[in-house]
Formats: sequence, C-alpha cells, structure tokens
Amino acid sequence: MAEHIQVGCDLHDQNMVLRIAVDKGPVEKRVLLNTRSGYKAMLTDSRYRSVEAGGAEVIVVYEAGPHGFVPSAQSHATPACERV
Repeated sequence: MAEHIQVGCDLHDQNMVLRIAVDKGPVEKRVLLNTRSGYKAMLTDSRYRSVEAGGAEVIVVYEAGPHGFVPSAQSHATPACERV
C-alpha cells in the first residue's frame, strides 16, 4: 500500500504542468489548463490515484506566485485540502 501521492504543479498563463509520483516510484507528467476545471481535474485524478493506492495521502505543491490564485481559491473551497 502506498503512503503518499506527490503532485508538483508548475503554473503558467494557460496551463499547469504536473509531475506525479506514488511514493518513490516513477514520475508521470501531465499538462492541464490553468483554470478551475483544470484544477478540479487534477483533484479528481489525485483522489482516484489515492483510492487505487489504498488511501494514500495526496500532497500537492505549487508556487505561490501570480498564477497561484486558482489553486489557492480551490483549496480553500475544498475542506480536505491542507494548506501550508
């Protein structure tokens, strides 16, 4: 059973580039739109991966720059998200 799913999110004007790993496994790259729907897709995918990994904790890290407003707003609207 996996313990963590790590999602690194590099935000740009139009898209977000994700690097996703389960524990210390191989890293997968995904590109989504930097919109509310893109962020929701990232959360849905992360939750699915968590269930598939036996309830692994999902850790999402993103930059706190000018493109970080959508993730910040969405994480505050999602009670299960932990913010640091």
